[in-house]
Amino acid sequence: MTPNGLFRDTLNVCFILVKMSAMDGSALALQAIFFLAIDPYFNDRWRGRISMLIIGNAVRNRPGEDRQSLSLGTLTYWLAILVLMNFEYWILSRPAGPLIATAQTWIQNRILPPAWAFVRATEPNTQILGELVTAFIPLAFFGAGILCFKYFTAAVALLWFVMTDPGLWLMLAIGIGLVEVWKTVLTEGMRDFVTTKIIPQSKQSLARLAIAIFKLCRLPYRYLARFEATIVLWREKNILSRPAYTYARLQPGHIRLLRISRRLPFSGFRCQIVHVPLSAAPPYEAISYCWGADPASKNVVINGTRMVVLNSVNEVLHYRYSFRQERLLWIDSVCINQKDDIEKGEQIQLMRTIFSQAVGVLAWLGDMDGGIIASSFIRTLSAKVGVFGYTAQDLLLEFRESNDVGWTYLGVLLSKPWFTRSWMLQEIALAKHVQLVFGGISLDWKHLANVLYLFRDNSLGRFLGSPDAGYDMGRPMRGVMNATVMEGCRALAQRNSDITLNLILQFSLQFSATKDHDKIYSVLGLVRDGSMEAIQPDYTQSEVTVFTDTMRSLLQTSAPLSLLYLSGTGTTRNHNLPSWVPDWSSSNVRRFQTVSEITYYAGIKFAPRVFVPPEANSPFIRIGGNVVDEILVLGHMGPIAVDSFEVRENYRVSGEKHLIHDWLLEAKDMVAKHVKEPYVVGIPPRTEIQSREEVLWRTIIVDRESDTFPASAKSAEGYAALEWYIGCSSDTKPGDIAPYKQHTLQRTISKEVFLERSTLANTFSFHVGAGSLGSRLAVTKSGLFAVVPPNTRIGDIVGIIWGAQTPYLIRPLDAKIGGGKSWELVGSCFVHGLMNGEGAGGNGTMFTFV
Repeated sequence: MTPNGLFRDTLNVCFILVKMSAMDGSALALQAIFFLAIDPYFNDRWRGRISMLIIGNAVRNRPGEDRQSLSLGTLTYWLAILVLMNFEYWILSRPAGPLIATAQTWIQNRILPPAWAFVRATEPNTQILGELVTAFIPLAFFGAGILCFKYFTAAVALLWFVMTDPGLWLMLAIGIGLVEVWKTVLTEGMRDFVTTKIIPQSKQSLARLAIAIFKLCRLPYRYLARFEATIVLWREKNILSRPAYTYARLQPGHIRLLRISRRLPFSGFRCQIVHVPLSAAPPYEAISYCWGADPASKNVVINGTRMVVLNSVNEVLHYRYSFRQERLLWIDSVCINQKDDIEKGEQIQLMRTIFSQAVGVLAWLGDMDGGIIASSFIRTLSAKVGVFGYTAQDLLLEFRESNDVGWTYLGVLLSKPWFTRSWMLQEIALAKHVQLVFGGISLDWKHLANVLYLFRDNSLGRFLGSPDAGYDMGRPMRGVMNATVMEGCRALAQRNSDITLNLILQFSLQFSATKDHDKIYSVLGLVRDGSMEAIQPDYTQSEVTVFTDTMRSLLQTSAPLSLLYLSGTGTTRNHNLPSWVPDWSSSNVRRFQTVSEITYYAGIKFAPRVFVPPEANSPFIRIGGNVVDEILVLGHMGPIAVDSFEVRENYRVSGEKHLIHDWLLEAKDMVAKHVKEPYVVGIPPRTEIQSREEVLWRTIIVDRESDTFPASAKSAEGYAALEWYIGCSSDTKPGDIAPYKQHTLQRTISKEVFLERSTLANTFSFHVGAGSLGSRLAVTKSGLFAVVPPNTRIGDIVGIIWGAQTPYLIRPLDAKIGGGKSWELVGSCFVHGLMNGEGAGGNGTMFTFV
């Protein structure tokens, strides 16, 4: 039996046991025996042993369990027996030889008997998982020894090259000493574990134990690696005296690749930069990583000269440094002359081909504690989705609380800065294959993509928060949303779909870039419809010029107003831009519309009328529309975030509860005092009269549920559930609520009822955060309730832009252009009662925006 066959058989048994976990013990035992009977690798001795073990344990009484039930502990118990038996069979079936015979005898006499004694003596209850893990710690050490032996073998294979190196003899001496250490650990350690039975008391303890095992197994290799690094550092002590690397000019259509030669003991990196035509480039890997704000750097030797690289790049080089083969990498900070703006612009135009032509993309997320737990947890969730068809609701029922350590480390992973960088969009979307690397662990992107599917249900977001880790669910949920955007772009790119520039710029809103130019340039490689032809990467231009030229180009496309809602002075901006130009370097933008389809109809019954002056440096544009209303009353900016209303199962609301309470009370007060009654929405003959309460809840969620407009009655239930929970009635104060209400809730309703109501409240609060985050509530002169940008002023005009989905706030200016009035674009807004085209009129004007 080969190791691959061993692994395959064990995996097959695992899948059978998992798939049948709902069956009783007897049925499971019969199925497992049948599987073993037809497997040609198992002879009568092994079938008999495993059959007796399974039958005996299938009907054994266990404390706290039914006689025929199947627990996680029992399942793990059987799997451990199968693994141990496979290991024994594999050891004893090795080819004959003096060394093999000695090893077989030693393992059979010293390792396997106490291991079998431990397994047979252990009760398969709910703690069995911890017992079995601790029992196999010595075997894990044995695996670590094999790992060390692998590197020793590689070193000996290269002995001819370093025969005179004294460091090699020192390493061999250390290795000989380690043999005795392993023998002692394996022999005495197994006996100790059999007699003491150290049992972790919780999943968290088990997770910490797993991390400890992983780190212990890596200690010998890390020790040897540090020893080698010390010798290399001594040899390269004069690296600073080497001349700095000088970039040679690239020929058109050529790129640089970094060649890392095969690793030799104690020799350090041997790297060369080579120029190759992109059309005939040899197989190479492209590296996706986060530059970050950390200026820390390392010196490496390339082409015999010194180059300063980022710490993250140095880590990638170590990770890909191999005894077996040389590697070719494309790393932007190394392969592009970052001091040559012209070359950067030329190479950016090639990036689509660079990443799509690479054999794979290695996404380097950096170091991370608990990486092995995060990877295992993601693989488990991925299998539940892809193999067993789990949904988010299934997981809600399975976990109920967010105390599983896997959720914590998944949140840590999704909080990595890598998920926020705009360059990652095209790097992931265009790749043939993506491998994530974090904490020394490698994970296929497709597993994370399967997990992202689950977070379409907003209720799962609460599991990612970790008070112990010092953050709530906000950061990891942003990681979820950004990773979902990456996967969406990847799906479009893999299908060769036409992706427009305005679409991809909307996708990339919540991503950031070290240089503001890159908010535009980083996504150009994904555009396939020709809309980017007028935009060429040019780092010699200012950010203001780049942003203005981009918007001017978009205004002349077939969908000229698709990104106008990102413009305006109503939000804080980083650059002194014309009011009609979005500041793509800022994330303070309002999004009242989706990027996929029209959801509002404020001005779309008229065709857009847009005039863009032909002069490249013109600061104004003209857009057709009409004036509708004026802002009369402004509220405070609410403390609303996507997770502000998060209701936990322990009967509390996360975030600042009193601030939420006060904000809703202010909204109710504004509606009661200033909103008109009756409140009519719609265009005849399809009109509807709504109550003030309905106007309130529809407005604070901008009358939308994800991509659905108008919101359904389900949102009314969500608003009622949220109001019920936080006690937000007009005659109640926050201080009067908490003690009595918390006590009452726990005593008067069941956990199931509370879970149902909290799910409704959580979903509604998510829509509130998505719609009103960073905005203010307002009332117009005609009594319409609205959500407006934070920098809105009383007296700002509500206007309809022909062809636009939402109303816009505009502000008259004293300056005149061409003898006419000029306007400042404040921004898009939501005005309940104008979103179906009620305010669009034919008697309009051409607004001149500056």
